[in-house]
Amino acid sequence: MIRIPQHLSAAFFALALSQAGLACVADPAMAEQPLSPSSQPQEAPLHFSVTEGKIYNEFYRSGSSAAHTVLTSGTKPRLIVAFPAGNSGVSLWFDEQQQAANWRPLEFISPISKETPAGPLYGIEATVTAQASSLTINRAVLGNIRAIRTYMHEATVDSRLTPSVKQQANDIVWSRERLDGLGGYALSLKMLSGSISHADDGRITLIAGKDSLIRFQMQALTGDTPLTPIAPGELLNATAADDPLSRNILAFLTYKEKMLAGSWRFNTYFGRDTLLSTSLLMPTLKPQGIDAAIISVLNRLAPNGQVAHEEEIAEFAVMRHMDETGHAAADPVYDYAMIDEGYLLAPMLAKYMAMGEHQAAHLKELLIQKSPSGATFSDLFARNVEYVLNHAQPFVNDPVFENLIRIKDGSRVGEWRDSQEGLGNGRYPYNVNAVLVPAALEAIADLARANLIADEGLAERAAVMAQVWTDHAPALFEVSLQPSTAQAKIDEYAKENGIPSIAAKSMSEGLVQFPALSLDTNGEPVSVVHSDPAFLLFFSDPEIDQLEKVIFQIRQPFPAGLMTPVGMLVSNPAFADAEVQSIFTKGHYHGPVVWPWQQAMMAAGLDRQINRKDLPKSTRDQLLGFQKELWTAIQNGHPVKTAELWSWNYEGGTFHPAPYGQGQAHLTESNAAQLWSTVFLAISPPR
Repeated sequence: MIRIPQHLSAAFFALALSQAGLACVADPAMAEQPLSPSSQPQEAPLHFSVTEGKIYNEFYRSGSSAAHTVLTSGTKPRLIVAFPAGNSGVSLWFDEQQQAANWRPLEFISPISKETPAGPLYGIEATVTAQASSLTINRAVLGNIRAIRTYMHEATVDSRLTPSVKQQANDIVWSRERLDGLGGYALSLKMLSGSISHADDGRITLIAGKDSLIRFQMQALTGDTPLTPIAPGELLNATAADDPLSRNILAFLTYKEKMLAGSWRFNTYFGRDTLLSTSLLMPTLKPQGIDAAIISVLNRLAPNGQVAHEEEIAEFAVMRHMDETGHAAADPVYDYAMIDEGYLLAPMLAKYMAMGEHQAAHLKELLIQKSPSGATFSDLFARNVEYVLNHAQPFVNDPVFENLIRIKDGSRVGEWRDSQEGLGNGRYPYNVNAVLVPAALEAIADLARANLIADEGLAERAAVMAQVWTDHAPALFEVSLQPSTAQAKIDEYAKENGIPSIAAKSMSEGLVQFPALSLDTNGEPVSVVHSDPAFLLFFSDPEIDQLEKVIFQIRQPFPAGLMTPVGMLVSNPAFADAEVQSIFTKGHYHGPVVWPWQQAMMAAGLDRQINRKDLPKSTRDQLLGFQKELWTAIQNGHPVKTAELWSWNYEGGTFHPAPYGQGQAHLTESNAAQLWSTVFLAISPPR
């Protein structure tokens, strides 16, 4: 049933539905099977908003309708409604304005739905208001979020995705069927204040009314299959932090079928985000949340055991199949290009098992269950174990850099720093080789000892392999600089970037030392200070000298280290050459910017290390000092702690946080809701 608002005429609503009369079906090859709408649990609406700079975000979920509305003010206004269902969305992009347009918060938001012969259609309606004299519509883009992202970055749209437009005096409806005819998308506007101008060339302009406002009733609809929410009481336990925004975002992004990486740009499964977020949130998640994460990863494993990075679903999958086979199939397409995710599954399972007897028993019970493929989840995990062992063995046989795990040929990305420049054009990432491979091997040994993997001799074999990686891999990434050389580089970098210089400090050996971000094709280090030792502290118990060495440089103030008043940066290229520095600016996605989940992992890692029983007092004092500095930076950082990342400006003698993606030199933008930015629900400052 569709609920018709009293202030909408029946004639207009009939027009909107006639243009948006689309069907939806579940993707036939999806590993998870959503509940039918009638069997989904009823819950109170989830409704909250986030304002970051000039972008206003409103999140709403009620029953089978879930939507994130993005309103961008300024001289380049836009309107996007993103749906977790099918990673789909509808959007309007407006011409650049001479004067800034300012959107106001949505009003009267509510769910709408329609039953059609082919299935239900779900979405939202709301009243939208902009303070602007006029807004000329440049483009309406409806379909998969990845198509909308392509338009954002490249201003191009596949011609197959062009919607039909139905116009009346004060009504506009954009709609189109999904390319396989099984579903579709619709966006409709009805002017409540102001008017619509239709130019001879077909361009549409919204004109403000006498109140200087453009005000319209919006309906946004998708025919893609809704996901099944986990009831709020079934997601978090009593230990979770009292942080309403993080709780709301985690709820909006977590479903029985899978966790979503972030909204609006990544409203779908990402393996790495699921595994890292679950590992960090684990102490606060109830079994339903844990199960959703584990099952979603195992169901998407490749036959060789590799973890899927991302999925192409709904219409984006249809487009892929049409291009490759000529058939409009909606079977999901999984991306296995990344090299880090395969080494995160075993450590996550081992962490869960180590939490206690109840968790270990629950994990055993889960793994013996059958997946939709007919294999047990234990059988699926065994594939991943074999994958890890096979890829780790060459370095065990001969521990030289050529046998490390490298970015796949033809690709410039491969782990969490997955922008084109994120590894400084390196081929062998530090975190994968110095931390994740040995951590995965250690986890496999622990799981085998607990009989969660039935393989005689596996525990001993994996432990021996882990020791070889631990003994030899980190040394290949070591960077050592004379203090005078390091100081000259810091001074030059600070001058070029308009920030104060910092004195270069050295370890007891008299050298400035830190692990390289990556190694290039020739095994030479990319000399960028980085935050990835957080992985080491969180997943491993390194030797005392290694522990002291990796945190020493990180805790120095930027640009000697990574610490700023607005957070711990994820990179610092001060010691690198000019070419590398040019791709590590504060406008780059993985440049000297702040990612909150990296701060969270470092904080959790410090907790783990401080609680060790084998630390000398001097080492523990260093860790406690860094812990205090890190939490000061975390608490004084960007006010929107759940953002994907943020940048900074240096003004008035200090650093100030800056929303990422809203500066002229920023290469993309940040999500307001990011799964792994909610992990502070499980990580608290020391008392």
